Amino acid sequence: MKKLTKRMHGYIDGITSSQTSSQSCASKLDIEIVETLGSSNFQLKKTVRHGFPHLPSALAYDQVQNLLAIGTKNGSIRIFGKPGVDCHVSHEIEVPIFRLIFLVNEGGLISICEDNSVHIWNIRQKIPAISHTLKFNRERITYSYIPLRSKFLFVGTERGNVHVINVETFSVSGYQINWNKAIELSRKVHPGPVVYLCENPEDENKLLICFETGLVVLWDLKLKDAENRYRCEAAIKSVAWFSDGKQFMCALGDGSLVTWAVKNSSKPVNSIVPHGVADPCRPINKLELKSVKSGDPFIIFSGGLPFSDSNRHRPSITVMRGKSVTVLEMEHHIVDFICLTQSPFPNEIQEPHSVMVLLQNDLVVIDLLSEGYPCFENPYPLDLHESPVTCIKYLTSCSLDLIPALYTAGAKSRRHNYSKNKWPVCGGDWKLGRADEQETIVTGHADGSLKFWDATAVTLQHLYKLKTSRFFEKSHDNKALLEEEPFAIQHIDIDPISRQLVIAGNSSQIIDFKFSKQETEASIASVEISHRFESDGYDANNSPIHNTGSDIGESESHHSSPHSLKVRSSDNALKIHPGFQPSCIYIFINTCEDQPPPAISCLVASSTLDLIGVGHVYGIAILDRGSKQCILHLLTADLYSACEPFSRTLRSPLKKLSKNQDSFTSESVCSDDLPRSPNDDVATSGSSSSSRGGRRRFEHSRSVASTPVTRRCARSTRTTPLSSSSTDGLSSGGGNFTDDKTDGSNLSRSRSSSMSSLEKECSESVQCLSFLHVAPLKTEQPYQASLWVGTNLGSVVPLFIQQSSSETRYHFQPYSSVFTAKGVISTIGFIDANGALFKSLSDPWRDPNLSNSSQEEPKRKSYLSKSNALVSTTDDPDKALLIVSTDKEAKVFSLPSQTCAFKVKLTETSYVVRSDIIPMNSGVCLACYIANGHIVTYSLPSLRPLMDSDFLPLTDLRIARTFSFADGGQAVYMCSPTELQRITVSADLSESLNEMLGLLFLPIEMPEQPRRGFFKGLFGSVAGSFDREELFGEASGKASKGLARHIPGSGNMDGVKAASGSAAAEAMRARQLLTERGEKLSSVEDATANMRLEAERFSQISAQLAEESRQSAKWPLMSAVKNLANWKSGQS
Repeated sequence: MKKLTKRMHGYIDGITSSQTSSQSCASKLDIEIVETLGSSNFQLKKTVRHGFPHLPSALAYDQVQNLLAIGTKNGSIRIFGKPGVDCHVSHEIEVPIFRLIFLVNEGGLISICEDNSVHIWNIRQKIPAISHTLKFNRERITYSYIPLRSKFLFVGTERGNVHVINVETFSVSGYQINWNKAIELSRKVHPGPVVYLCENPEDENKLLICFETGLVVLWDLKLKDAENRYRCEAAIKSVAWFSDGKQFMCALGDGSLVTWAVKNSSKPVNSIVPHGVADPCRPINKLELKSVKSGDPFIIFSGGLPFSDSNRHRPSITVMRGKSVTVLEMEHHIVDFICLTQSPFPNEIQEPHSVMVLLQNDLVVIDLLSEGYPCFENPYPLDLHESPVTCIKYLTSCSLDLIPALYTAGAKSRRHNYSKNKWPVCGGDWKLGRADEQETIVTGHADGSLKFWDATAVTLQHLYKLKTSRFFEKSHDNKALLEEEPFAIQHIDIDPISRQLVIAGNSSQIIDFKFSKQETEASIASVEISHRFESDGYDANNSPIHNTGSDIGESESHHSSPHSLKVRSSDNALKIHPGFQPSCIYIFINTCEDQPPPAISCLVASSTLDLIGVGHVYGIAILDRGSKQCILHLLTADLYSACEPFSRTLRSPLKKLSKNQDSFTSESVCSDDLPRSPNDDVATSGSSSSSRGGRRRFEHSRSVASTPVTRRCARSTRTTPLSSSSTDGLSSGGGNFTDDKTDGSNLSRSRSSSMSSLEKECSESVQCLSFLHVAPLKTEQPYQASLWVGTNLGSVVPLFIQQSSSETRYHFQPYSSVFTAKGVISTIGFIDANGALFKSLSDPWRDPNLSNSSQEEPKRKSYLSKSNALVSTTDDPDKALLIVSTDKEAKVFSLPSQTCAFKVKLTETSYVVRSDIIPMNSGVCLACYIANGHIVTYSLPSLRPLMDSDFLPLTDLRIARTFSFADGGQAVYMCSPTELQRITVSADLSESLNEMLGLLFLPIEMPEQPRRGFFKGLFGSVAGSFDREELFGEASGKASKGLARHIPGSGNMDGVKAASGSAAAEAMRARQLLTERGEKLSSVEDATANMRLEAERFSQISAQLAEESRQSAKWPLMSAVKNLANWKSGQS
């Protein structure tokens, strides 16, 4: 019993210690920081979705509300209106949608899925919801149709039957059209599934039913019998009525169009093959026929091109009008198309004005009113996936002049051959909110292009496109170019204040951009940085591990690897448009044959220091923007040289040291002799280096090199085989996606020279870089800035940077201590004693193409005064906190004492995909996206858990590559190859989201239905209207049990025709009541007038009778004779 009690106490103590793990080091923190963020400040919610709907499958349009709906194969629906009105909803189950139908001007949308379920959505609210669901159990739905201003939906099935659904009650009517009653009695073959349903535009009592085998039946709804049957020679794909209701046209599977008269079923009126008679043609998949006031009607269809025409194999839309035939070729497969007209009524002259074509990867709207049928410029960001998105940078709270500058830069590159008419989809209402907060999203693509988007509020508008592939020589192997994607953007670093941009590509290319409003012609400077491997005792061609040392420096282009890119020749100046213009291109190459260059894992730039930090799988490089040189290039293991028991020389492009020289100084061009071993340098300068504990100062020149510079550097003679694990994980940065069990806490210990230790060192790659413009550590000299380097083995090494006014511009010094954590370092940040986040300082923007006299010369900030506040001695208290986050845990270190104040385990069984330190609501927090689908936030510096929400499991590496946090608690990621999803963890933004979204449904008066002429109704063959409620309502009986099952939804809408509770709907209802009252008053006035006329007539008759009675009294004999004559005439 005692043993059990001890075990229970130990178990309870273990739970207590695990729960307070984040507070275990709190006593070591001397800084008192008041945390302002609590759990009430956080709420995870999806905000808006942008881009083209992935895998589209259905299209619908409301001709009165001017709303567009697109359904997809994964069960989601996108509803578009005017720019800013964009709504995304999805079914609970991911099932393909094959049919969408708007209830025109009634605030309802019907979706029919492939699981034979019929849903009705209430779109009168900003976020639509399902009101009712009807699930068919016995038959598979193949087609559906609802007449205009009707509440009864016709549903055709695979068995050939037609059912009727009341969309208000969502119940199946007892009225049913069975296939065996629709066909002839002599027919012994099943007609096939129903492929089309439509009523006669002039007689709503007649329903046209088309079967797949070519049988067309004109069904009389009242008589419940077939009036006529028409037989086509090929399978029917689509049918269209003429507006007069006397003829209809069938599109067949052999590419022909057949016209039938309603009264003549023996043979068709006309049969044509639009694209040839001799050669067989492809099927015509869909047909629409629209009438105009003057001239021939528009006949628009998809498909129908000949099989033999090899040049016309692309999907196409054909527009026929009389003898004119226009073929419009499309770039992608056609899913569906709709012809937009001025009138929604099918029995009226419709006057089509545009054709909306839904493609597999695009939405095209064709202008029918302009010559040549041009396309409209699409205001939606549907070209987001023009090239696959590989990375995203999300910027919030941008300066007010950044977005106009980007829009102006991109204006010249836009196409100008679009239609001049107004974009037809203009439904809904949206007003710009939070205009004072400008947001920008930068997307990197696989073809090397970058797109800049205005993401203010809930919109996404294209601003500017930058192509980086034009700066390189074109490859002759286009197939290899598409497969390898050498220009794909992997990392983006942009400073919105100084307007400086740095990107890293898939071929280890680094491009430095500066923004300019002026067009220029110039050659592009380029620098090649080699990473060379040599084998000591191994054959490089036969051994699987064939690198023993490293020779890192700059080399000429003739040493380039076949895997590297080639910059365009500098002989001819390149015309560069306004916008981001390349300043220099740095290319990492591998001089070893058949070996790719080192993959770049992280990238950071500082506009103030004019430096670029690059981390790759082997080490780190620092690039000088001013001199356009690589001023420092180290292997990861060399970063520990100052804190290990043996000292190693930093492997950078340095010149030889004399025996009495203490520091390293680089030259622009080194000798062609083979480099000396670093052991010689250590031996010659051992006395001086040992007196400072192994610390060295590295000085580098600022000589400008506009052409590639040949450099040689010291290489190690130690044999350090490269472990294959060094290239594991995602090369796009952010973290290793393997479950690394290695604990990085032992990395600060003394490393041995054994083979296992060397393999561990060589497999260590740089995964995170962060510039800090202060040096909050105990140093002998007041360094003004530092670069903090995080590795995949959990080490964080600070590298101090000191600016000098002499020829040697920079001095670099690694620190003697290493901060360690378990896992791959993903985030490094700093907060001060007040809890504020240290942000990178930036210089103001200055146009590089303007002379100094035309603009003020910005003063370079001196950081010596600012850094003195944090440069500490041994007696100073802690004044800053270092936050380190890995894929397993997070730690907070107090500086300069270097003690671990707080730590917390982020996950036990999974790993952190992305983490960032974000300011929000006057506080700072750590946000993490974990691979198991959870998004968690922690307070800083105490690392208290604030939110833990189950969001989205990591099922695709695309999400990991594109997930990006931003200030204010927002985030963005590519939820599909074509769609971008924005989310927020801020409770304030979640609560105000409904106000920011656009309104879909607006109270619009329905156009007046065309009146039928007197003679047309008197002498025409069409019948009058009939009561659908009497025919399909309760009087028709109930459907068979088990046919369909009704499922109530959460839309809280009893009927889609019920008025909403908005003020606009109430005003519309009051107006309708006022109209009805006026009509009643008019009827009362008419009745009064009729009564007055009747009274006058009665008075006249009374006066006449009185006069006759007086005459009869005066002349009785004459009256008797007159009465006798009247009696005789009556007898005859």
